[in-house]
Amino acid sequence: MSALANRLESIGELRRRRAAYKALPGSEALSELYWLTKDTRVFFHERFERYGRIFKTRFIFPVVFMIGEEANRTIMITKRHEYAFGAGYAKTPVKAIFEDSIMLQDGSDHRRTRDLLNPAVGRLAVRE
Repeated sequence: MSALANRLESIGELRRRRAAYKALPGSEALSELYWLTKDTRVFFHERFERYGRIFKTRFIFPVVFMIGEEANRTIMITKRHEYAFGAGYAKTPVKAIFEDSIMLQDGSDHRRTRDLLNPAVGRLAVRE
């Protein structure tokens, strides 16, 4: 593939992701971060009641939350290769706190560390 074709494919993927994000229920209000820090439990309970198990919000950057056993199984087991973990935290204070942890690793580094931890957090640890 040429560089131009790769670039056009990347632009198409970005547009698809933006459209998928916009279609999700939730709020993009700037006050979301304030409400999260005020009372985290209430924040998540209210949004779960209002929007369901998958919702978007904005903490400076767009964020998607997925709640429940099915979401955990999807993210941690069945489709874990489709989710970026480190990229989501790259420009936030979380990176400074958890630098070099599995939470911020992607790709082959994440896969290698995850394989080492798999007996503790793998299929047996997540209820099927």
